[in-house]
Amino acid sequence: MKGFQELNHKVKIFAPTRDVCSSWYRLDTRDEEFVVRNWEMCRYGDKILDPSNKYMDFEPFREFDPDLIIVEKPSITPLNKLLSLLRELSDAYRLAIIHEGRKIKNKLFYQQPFDNIVVFDKRYLKIFENVNYLRKPRISIIGYPYHPIKIKNGKTIRNLLGLDNNHYSIILLYGMRTASITEIIDTLQLINKSQPIKVLIVSRDPTTKKIYKMLQREPSIFLLKEEAPPIDRLYDYLNASDVILLHRPKSKSKYIAVSSSVHLIAGSLKPIVVPDTIYFEPYKKIVLKYRNLNEFVKNILIALQENKKIEELKENIRCKVVENTPSRVTKQILELIE
Repeated sequence: MKGFQELNHKVKIFAPTRDVCSSWYRLDTRDEEFVVRNWEMCRYGDKILDPSNKYMDFEPFREFDPDLIIVEKPSITPLNKLLSLLRELSDAYRLAIIHEGRKIKNKLFYQQPFDNIVVFDKRYLKIFENVNYLRKPRISIIGYPYHPIKIKNGKTIRNLLGLDNNHYSIILLYGMRTASITEIIDTLQLINKSQPIKVLIVSRDPTTKKIYKMLQREPSIFLLKEEAPPIDRLYDYLNASDVILLHRPKSKSKYIAVSSSVHLIAGSLKPIVVPDTIYFEPYKKIVLKYRNLNEFVKNILIALQENKKIEELKENIRCKVVENTPSRVTKQILELIE
């Protein structure tokens, strides 16, 4: 989105009104003037066999009359209605960006008249290149963009956020999956005995709130900010923190993925600690991975210190972010239609 704006293209985002398949909440911010909400989504649409009766209003698309239509994660849309819309807007270049990490069950996906399908890497290509499409599209690999580097003074930001500057380090967890912290509460408290820490949780997840209340029965290292912050404010929390923890429960899922969280927060150049699961498979030298609690403790303690490994990690993050800015990725997309 930002990449197209930076290149002075007129952009309109057609966003969902609600998620009919799961609990979902918006960020604590108003939509910008170029956002139109005119369809219903299903987060798990890639698992659905039959077309749904989800809502989609065609009129805003007609009024905008686009030259390029980009459909991100097509399976979450009302595919029966999307099919009619794309056929109607046949003068536009129709491009899909695939986030789906498995073959899509809804057969209507393979009937969509896309001119090009973009996948993030070769793992996705293996899934989507040899499929029986009604109208065979081109398939191209373009990497997922990273948020640009955005660094602020940590002490100043802590004061602005109401976090004191006492002699402790901050480990940040944020988002909809923070309830998984229950698996590592005792381990975090153990870390605190050797390295004073506060665990800052930024989330509006109701389950996380219940867990947090239980943790307040004794002197606690845990802090909760009940927010779903917009990106600028999220970056305040990132810059106020010393380590970012993206803990996820163990899973046997074979669903391939890129972590949108890693791409979003990498611009803070903070050490990111993650479990060694399929969700973080693509990230070789820009995160610290753990397979068990011993490795978790080891990586947290490494991340909390200024050392050669962390310096190298930050430099790797910096290079990856600079190589994959939104504007660079946008230029690659535009090259497809020239």
